[in-house]
Amino acid sequence: MDYCKTFTDLFTCHRKNNTVTAHHYLCGLLQAPKRNMERMDEVVEVADYEATQQFISNSPWNAQIVMDRMAREVDGILGGSPDTCLVLDESGFTKKGKASVGVGRQYNGRLGKVDNCQVAVFGALCAGNRHCLVDTRFYLPNEWVEDIGRCRKAKVPEERIESRTKIELAEDIVRHQRAIGTRFSFVCADGLYGNSGDFIRKLDDTDETFVVHVHANQQIYLRDPRPEVPERSSAKGRSPTKPRPSVTPLRVDKLKIRRRDWRRVVLRDSTQGSLEAFVYRRTVWCWDGKEGKWTLLIRKDDSGDIKY
Repeated sequence: MDYCKTFTDLFTCHRKNNTVTAHHYLCGLLQAPKRNMERMDEVVEVADYEATQQFISNSPWNAQIVMDRMAREVDGILGGSPDTCLVLDESGFTKKGKASVGVGRQYNGRLGKVDNCQVAVFGALCAGNRHCLVDTRFYLPNEWVEDIGRCRKAKVPEERIESRTKIELAEDIVRHQRAIGTRFSFVCADGLYGNSGDFIRKLDDTDETFVVHVHANQQIYLRDPRPEVPERSSAKGRSPTKPRPSVTPLRVDKLKIRRRDWRRVVLRDSTQGSLEAFVYRRTVWCWDGKEGKWTLLIRKDDSGDIKY
């Protein structure tokens, strides 16, 4: 219970201290085979079912404040080192029915297919082999945003009834973690975010160092494409108004790499010894209506698996 005293200020609502109930709820999440209130109440003998239900459904404690406290404590352990990074990723949670907030037919990354589920974007602070969740943003599909009555029935806060893409939610996480003082040296994300030119430009504009995956069909240029508005090709028709690259792009997986240009590096230590891979690096350009100059990293594992 000494641990509970540390968080008294987080769960005190209308002079009632709900910290013990919060602790019971956490124990239920960790111990119950199924994370519903009935199964959790069964495994935590001292828990009060009605008190726990009230705590989750109606008690006005602020989840963001709780998460920010977690972020600060994690930062004290993992933050501030050269290899500390903020990892962004989304995850889906299979859900039946239509009543749960944000549920709908959408892509579930955990299953690798479209499913009836809820989706959120998460931020984790990582340093070496240690990591912990520090932020999360719930994704509300447009079918919910456009149905105000459905949102109110599910008790979605009015200020949260807005259309926000997963890319925008990831940007919110980066901005918020910087604002509360979380210390990380770079941002990591998968291809959903890496293939968004706007996302990586915003990171670059705010002086964030980042490593993001891109898909194998990512178009690149091996020299500056120097986009220009082309001259009018004939007397008929309108004159071109949009700039076009002056060189031909190629897919990143079609890049020809000489054997001697690969460098073998140690990625990390594992239970079976050092985990190594071949890495190739070079400067490339991208063009999606706006020009970008980036460092391309290609990693090839001993199994032949390649990441870009």
